[in-house]
Amino acid sequence: MLSSLTGSACRRSIFETERLVAMLRDMVDFDRLNSGQCRFTATAFDPETGEDVVFDSRDTQIAPEQVRASAALPVLLPPVQIGERWLVDGGISANLPLDPVFAEPPARPTLCLAVDLLPLRQRRPATLGEAASRTQDLVFAAQSRRTIVRWRDAYAGRQDLSVTLVRLAYTEQSAEIAGKAMDFSGSTVRERRDAGRQCAEGVIARLESGEPKIGLPGLHILEAGVFGAAPEYAPHHVMVGGQVFDVVHTNGLAEAEAGGTIGTDASYDAEQESPGSG
Repeated sequence: MLSSLTGSACRRSIFETERLVAMLRDMVDFDRLNSGQCRFTATAFDPETGEDVVFDSRDTQIAPEQVRASAALPVLLPPVQIGERWLVDGGISANLPLDPVFAEPPARPTLCLAVDLLPLRQRRPATLGEAASRTQDLVFAAQSRRTIVRWRDAYAGRQDLSVTLVRLAYTEQSAEIAGKAMDFSGSTVRERRDAGRQCAEGVIARLESGEPKIGLPGLHILEAGVFGAAPEYAPHHVMVGGQVFDVVHTNGLAEAEAGGTIGTDASYDAEQESPGSG
């Protein structure tokens, strides 16, 4: 890996993504995506100006290039030219890009599923490799926490909207290596895909059973701890139907048939509690 970084001076990244364009055109119906039936939004980042860039199907014609740009993690993947700008992964600036969705409060009850691939809470690193891995976690996970807290505060007391934010966190990463951000080996991708599928299927099953309830006034933030988070890192947790949902914040009351009232005005800052304090 290090030899790749110190190779040709003309090389922009470890991997190239030209073939991704053909794959996206083959797998995605971009005409339908741009028809307005469903809003699509992706974010990127301009490394020259330090500005966030938003691609929204409401006012932008979405193409494979925008998708590539939104995932162009520097060093790993090359920047993508859109117009006069060269853009990279928007996660550099906003790893959990809620702003394009929450800036205009939805008019109808909304369920937002936020997938967070890097954990905020983990055990103390014991080795150099674990410390390197943990640093990657915190660079991005701390962004996500601040974003959620900011919108929690912005929506506080609002009874004219109904938003349920379910955060799906990939916390069981014992098999990941220190350079996991650059590890796209076949076995690793399969393991991540399987973990994500298991998590998504569990949440979908919960939603189909009516849990959590959607449509309550205000902003309700829940954490789906189904990626293997240890109980001591899951404060305010409730087990319903084989899944853990941690009530992190709610402006009102969140109810679950198997658990009754499970939270009132709890703070999302519980994420910052030390292991064992929750």
